[in-house]
Parts: sequence; C-alpha cells; structure tokens
Amino acid sequence: MTQYASSSKLSRQAGAGMVAWLIVVAIVGSVVFQLFKLIPHYTESMTIDGELRAMGEMTEGVESLTNREIQTRLRSFYRVNNVSSEVDKSTTITRKDGQVVIDMDYEKRIPMFYNIDVVLSFKKQLNSKFPNKCCSPSDD
Repeated sequence: MTQYASSSKLSRQAGAGMVAWLIVVAIVGSVVFQLFKLIPHYTESMTIDGELRAMGEMTEGVESLTNREIQTRLRSFYRVNNVSSEVDKSTTITRKDGQVVIDMDYEKRIPMFYNIDVVLSFKKQLNSKFPNKCCSPSDD
C-alpha cells in the first residue's frame, strides 16, 4: 500500500503549470519586444561607423574636401541609408593644424511603454590624422 501512495505523489508532480508557462512567455515576449525596438538604432550606428571609416580611408584624404562637401556627402549617405535627422544636426566638423575632425554626439530616446523611455547615447569621431581610430571619441 505504501508503494501505491508514493506513485500517486509522483503523478501530481507534472511540471510547470499553465500560469508558470504564461509568466515565462510574458517575460520572453517582453525581452523580444525591447530588442526589436533597440536593435535598429544600433545597426544604424554601425552603418554610420562604416561611412566614417570609408571617409577616413579615402585615397585623397578627407582633408581635401571642404566642410560643405563633407556635409553633402554625409547628408547624401543619411538619405540613402534612411538615417534619422538627429545625427545630421549633431555633426560638427572642425579643422585644426591641417587635420579634419568630424564629431557626432547624439542621443536617441525610445519610448518603451507608458512613461518609461530608454535613452541611447552615441559618440563618434573621425580624426583625419588617426583614421584607424575612427568612430570612438578621443580621450582629450
């Protein structure tokens, strides 16, 4: 009789119930939802990195371009690749001692739900003197 009682206890231990599975699905769904909202902004950032690297690797050098030509090239790139206007507004071009420095410092605010937003901050820099260090801000 003891053997029969222990087997009935085992049959009740069937695993996670419906409520537990709903909680797991809700958590996984929330994470996937957040990723779908954030990933496009990071891929846009990587696209901008690629264009800055391409400008740094130009054979004639980015120094040969005027500020207006640099802005025109970047705006054309933004239009073709559907990059948001915040990036264009935050781009500064400075010339000093024969080198060109292109700085991009911008933020993206992404509404998640209700009154909760995520703020992504991007800082990029192309210094024509050090094109191999492209796309990361300098320490000075």
